[in-house]
Amino acid sequence: MTNNKTISFLLGSGFSIKAGLPNSESLNSVFIKFSIKDFDNLFDGINRFFNKEEIRILGNLLDAFALKHSDFNYEEFYDYFYFERLNNFNRIDLLINLLVYRKLKENEVKLNDYLIFLTTIKEISNKNKVDIFTLNHDILLEEILLIKNVEFHDGFSLINDVPVFDNNFNSKINIVKLHGSINWFYYYEPNITPKDPNNRFPEKKIFKSTVIEQFCENHENINNLIPLFLTGKNVKSEKSKNNIYLNQLLSQFKDNIGKSEELIIIGYSYGDAYINMILQSEIEKSKSIKRIININPNVDFPYSFDNCVVFNYKEYDWLEKFPLILNC
Repeated sequence: MTNNKTISFLLGSGFSIKAGLPNSESLNSVFIKFSIKDFDNLFDGINRFFNKEEIRILGNLLDAFALKHSDFNYEEFYDYFYFERLNNFNRIDLLINLLVYRKLKENEVKLNDYLIFLTTIKEISNKNKVDIFTLNHDILLEEILLIKNVEFHDGFSLINDVPVFDNNFNSKINIVKLHGSINWFYYYEPNITPKDPNNRFPEKKIFKSTVIEQFCENHENINNLIPLFLTGKNVKSEKSKNNIYLNQLLSQFKDNIGKSEELIIIGYSYGDAYINMILQSEIEKSKSIKRIININPNVDFPYSFDNCVVFNYKEYDWLEKFPLILNC
């Protein structure tokens, strides 16, 4: 790997497996076992905005869906729920995000296995620009960098001591979370009247916080805190394109992926049709990209291009051998 280049990463859910974060089966169990008592355990900063009738509606919808589908999948349920536009859609939409949020937050994250990855990224960034595009909601990547005080930009800047999204990615290491994050929240001031009643989030901004209870205590005039991350199998592209903030992140991906000299894809199984379309289009017309490394034990890189070479690494020990893989 030479110097003075732009190196891009695209991370899928396989990146987080060794950290002990829940897989899809674990998240499915949250919905299968869902109850009002479960929801009472959520933090007060958000559950105060929902009543038990709304929670009961979600429980009934889950029961009805499970009866028709022997293998329950919460993302398939979300697609059904989203496209049917059922009553109370906006409110139940938020409840679903909250349940995923809770499950992702409750697991103890194991970071030690990622120290080699961290060291390698830090070394690469000494002489290269590193753009990390991730489809994951968890904050594993940020925690990995923070434990070693590695500077990075994630599109947020401090405004009145609150990290607020401003689409700023001007560091040697940039993290672009294309599907949002469990520590991103919408908020708006109560005295602001929406200009467009059809726009769910017309006047809201995004802030990030890992201690949401403390934020609520310190900002009594802030309400309607809404976690911002995407779920579902087939609705993510539609929701991204229709959301001003996520659309800006997609633009970062489209504008920069083809300018990279190298693209390293880790743990992505190519299940997002819109992301795949961007990959194909931008790589095909790129005059910069020379090499693609696809790290996935189960899925090869599905496309071929005349302008770059592709290397598939199919072993499970990629974290231990990460520096060697990059220099293959």
